[in-house]
Amino acid sequence: NPDLLIPNMSGQSGKILSNNGARPIWIAKQTAGRIVGEIVRFSFDTPPAGFFALDGSTIRNGRYDFSDLANCGSRFITISGNNLVLANFQDFGRGKGSSGRSVGSFERDAIQNIYGEVSTTHYAIQTIVSVNGAFRKSLTNNLVNKTSPQYTTTGSTGKLIFDASDSVQTAHENRPKSLTELVCIYHGVL
Repeated sequence: NPDLLIPNMSGQSGKILSNNGARPIWIAKQTAGRIVGEIVRFSFDTPPAGFFALDGSTIRNGRYDFSDLANCGSRFITISGNNLVLANFQDFGRGKGSSGRSVGSFERDAIQNIYGEVSTTHYAIQTIVSVNGAFRKSLTNNLVNKTSPQYTTTGSTGKLIFDASDSVQTAHENRPKSLTELVCIYHGVL
């Protein structure tokens, strides 16, 4: 039966042959109960032995020094020449990545800030009795022309301001609550 023949070995470095009950296939090599290329989340600040933090860093000569990882088929590494470029996991499940957050730190949910102003005459704003929530009003003092022999009002203005940060938690991004963790990939070299 041709389906039971050993599959082509080209590009299968670091993998082992397995029979999944149907036909032989190449699978990632398992080391110490782990699979090379496996993604694991830790509550540590630094990755344990056998792991790289997915923080966007480049592993120089990684294509050869970590050939099992280079050939495991992970979507979270890129081969660039002889180097391995690790994905930056800061925005996938709120991993630590290069975000600067501490492992175990907690972020509150937030929306991007919304800000706007309506400028008008001082008197139009003054007639607004009260504002609350994300609204506030700002009145300027009368501007006086002191170069004239008579002091005259050159105009006064007011603003009706909408600023979401006056009412809710805001950030430079929309985000849910999250707990920061260290996301790593297993490279298998101990």
